[in-house]
Amino acid sequence: MKKVLQQGDIIRIAFDPSLGQEQQGVRPALVVSVQPVNALSNRVIVAAISNGAGFNRKYGLVVPLIGTGLQTTGVIICDQLRTMDVRATEATFIETAPQYVVDEVLGKLAAVLGIEE
Repeated sequence: MKKVLQQGDIIRIAFDPSLGQEQQGVRPALVVSVQPVNALSNRVIVAAISNGAGFNRKYGLVVPLIGTGLQTTGVIICDQLRTMDVRATEATFIETAPQYVVDEVLGKLAAVLGIEE
């Protein structure tokens, strides 16, 4: 991928190999790492997007995409993070999420990681 990804970009990327209850297969994901870091390493930290995620929905660990105007559907799973090499995985850019969606994801990430805002 030639584009330097920004926080909030939604990409399609392969999550394999995966183990256990980790998200698997090629799926959309939200970039949560910031552009300066992404540009240095060609790696991004992403949160998986799924149309399932029942456990995560039950415990409030998701941000729904319904009503956002995005073509991507499902929920962003805030405790399913992966660091991905965008060159090796042949990631493709889909679209950019609205800032309020990114802010909600970052808030949930802060809670998951025990970071006080």
